[in-house]
Amino acid sequence: MTVDLPHFNGTELTEDLFLGGMVNAFQPKKGFRAGSDTVFLSAAVPAKSGERLFEAGIGPGIASLCLLARVKKVQVDGLELSPEMVSLAKMNASRNGFSDRFKIIEGDARLPGPHFEERGLKQDSYDHVFANPPYYSKNASRSSPHPLKASAHFHSHECLEGWIRGLVALAKPKATITLVHRAEMLDEILQCLKGRAGNCLVRSVHSFKNQPARRVIVQAIKASKAPLKMLPPFIVHKIGGDYTKRAVGILRDGDSLDLEKI
Repeated sequence: MTVDLPHFNGTELTEDLFLGGMVNAFQPKKGFRAGSDTVFLSAAVPAKSGERLFEAGIGPGIASLCLLARVKKVQVDGLELSPEMVSLAKMNASRNGFSDRFKIIEGDARLPGPHFEERGLKQDSYDHVFANPPYYSKNASRSSPHPLKASAHFHSHECLEGWIRGLVALAKPKATITLVHRAEMLDEILQCLKGRAGNCLVRSVHSFKNQPARRVIVQAIKASKAPLKMLPPFIVHKIGGDYTKRAVGILRDGDSLDLEKI
């Protein structure tokens, strides 16, 4: 199903199902689109009923919506820079029945301090924080002609550090910080977390067994000094292309992704 919304100035949207239909959401047909990375990120957040969570850069809200569908009675606050995406995320929250548990705020995830406080975001107040930060370096990739995609996918080191600094600022002491990113960005992510969080769990994500990792999921504990753990790889597809049993459980059945579970 494709629709047009006036506040997207004619941008086409697609209606997509996640978690086997537990989440039904609109997202731009072109530009930033949520996919398996988004669902894996959401599944890796070890949230429990009654906890408060924060997502930086929510886009159309898919990761938070998947988390709300998976874990009952959690409250999620999401920050998003694009006014268009804020509107879309609010619509998606409403159509999935989560408006009361999903607070969507317009703002810049890279600017902790007064910028956050003005938007009602308090330091040291969330049990879990998570994000799918911008992926592609401006120095390594051509800028997208689509403005929504460009804002979602381009970053510098300062930008990534700003995202992580903001996430850590909002997390409670001993709260989890969960990120999904390109595998080659792991060193930079760990540098940004150094001195801010420890006990890092790193799980590489591989499309197929014996292929290089395409993504990494990194989870750290605020203010911890415990050492890093490199975990067994997560394989998404079997030979032939079908999803592995574990991937099916996460993508279609709403299973969690315990990073330390083989």
